Amino acid sequence: MNLVLICGIVFPAATAAPTAANKPMAIPTVRSLETLRTLDATWTRDSRDIRLGLADPGDQAGPWRLLYCHTKLVAPPGAPRHVPPDEPAVAGSRRLGPVRFAVAPAGRPSAELPMTRRIKVLRHLPTRHANDAERLYVASIPANRRGTWQVTVWFRNHRPIARGTFTVKADTVCPWRAFAKARPAADRGPGKPLIVVRTDSDSRMPSYPRLAPIWHLKAGEQFQPPHAALGKAGFLPGQLPPIGGYEPRYFGGKLQAVKIGAIALPLRLSLERDRFVIRSHVPMIDWPDETLLARWWVNGRPCVSQMAQLESVKEISRKLRDTKQIDVAFALPDDLGKLKVGTKVTLQVMVCNDRSEPLRGQRQRLLHATLIHRWPAPQPLLSNRLTFPVTQAMLPARP
Repeated sequence: MNLVLICGIVFPAATAAPTAANKPMAIPTVRSLETLRTLDATWTRDSRDIRLGLADPGDQAGPWRLLYCHTKLVAPPGAPRHVPPDEPAVAGSRRLGPVRFAVAPAGRPSAELPMTRRIKVLRHLPTRHANDAERLYVASIPANRRGTWQVTVWFRNHRPIARGTFTVKADTVCPWRAFAKARPAADRGPGKPLIVVRTDSDSRMPSYPRLAPIWHLKAGEQFQPPHAALGKAGFLPGQLPPIGGYEPRYFGGKLQAVKIGAIALPLRLSLERDRFVIRSHVPMIDWPDETLLARWWVNGRPCVSQMAQLESVKEISRKLRDTKQIDVAFALPDDLGKLKVGTKVTLQVMVCNDRSEPLRGQRQRLLHATLIHRWPAPQPLLSNRLTFPVTQAMLPARP
C-alpha cells in the first residue's frame, strides 16, 4: 500500500479571465459511464481527452451531487508525468484528477470568483495508472441548501474550461451520519470493542479518492460493463448503489449477496450479542470513526441528526491498516426519540474508504489535504438494512 499526503500552502498570484473565443463548455448531466464516454471532449491535454459530467448520487444516497471527470488516452504517452512541485490552482477549489473545481451560487460575477493561487505539492502523485487507456474520477458536492449552484472546472492555465449548474428546490437534511467513535479510555477493557456507536453526530456525506481513479481501463482492454452479461443497461461507479449494481469483485463468492430490491450489496451488517458487526469480502480501512456512516429508522420512520456541529479530533499518527470485519459496541443515538420495548429500529451502514466529510452546505476551502491510498474498494459500500426490536436490556444502553 502506498500513501501520498498532499497539503495546501497558498500564495497569491495573478489570474487570467476567459475570452469569448475560449468560452467554457457546459457540463452535462449523465446517467451512465457509457454515456459519459461518448460525449465530446471538454479539453485535450497531455495526450488525453477530458470529459466532465454531473450525476445523481443514487436512490440510497443523500442530498449531494456527483461530479465525474473521465480521461481517455488519445496518443501514445511519453514519460510518466508528475504534478509540478509548484502547481497553479484556484483558491477554494478542489482537485479532481487532472482538473480542479469549485462550487458557488450561480450568477456570481466573474470578478468575484476566487483568485488564483499556487499550491505546494509535498510529494509526487502516484503513477500506478499513468498509462491506463481510460480513468474515471468522482467527487461529491453538497446539495442540501436551496438555490442554483454553479460548478466551475479549471485546468492548469487558470482559465475555466467548463461550467455546469444544478438547482436545489429546498433545504434538505441528510439522513447519513457518522456511526462510530473510539471508546473513552476510562471505559476500555478486555473483551470490549474499541469502537462504539456515536450517540451524537451531524450529517455527513462520503468522500472519494479524487486524486486516484475510482475506475480505470487498462491499455488494450475492451470496455465491458460488469453487468452486461445480465442484460442490464447502465454502469456508473460511485453511485449508491451504482446503476446496474456493484462489480463482482466486491463479493468474491464468499459472502451471500444481501439485496435491496434487485441490487446486491457488498457489506453484511448483523447484531451479535452486544455489538454490531460489519463484514466485507474486500478490505475496509480500519478507521471506523472516520469511514463508517449510518442512517436510522424508528418504526419505519427515517431519523435525522439534530447536531449542528461535529467534534473533530484527528490522530495524525494513527496506524493505517485494513480489515474485513469491524465490530462496533451496541448503543442507540440520542435523537431516535422516545423508545420502548418492542419498538422496531432499523440501521444501515456505509463504508467510505476515502473517509467522509460534514455536509454543511457549500464552503470555500483555502487549504487542501487529501489522503491517497490504493484499496480494492475506492467507492462507498452499502450494507443491508438491519431491523431489530428494542428490548429492556437495550434501553439502559442509551445515555
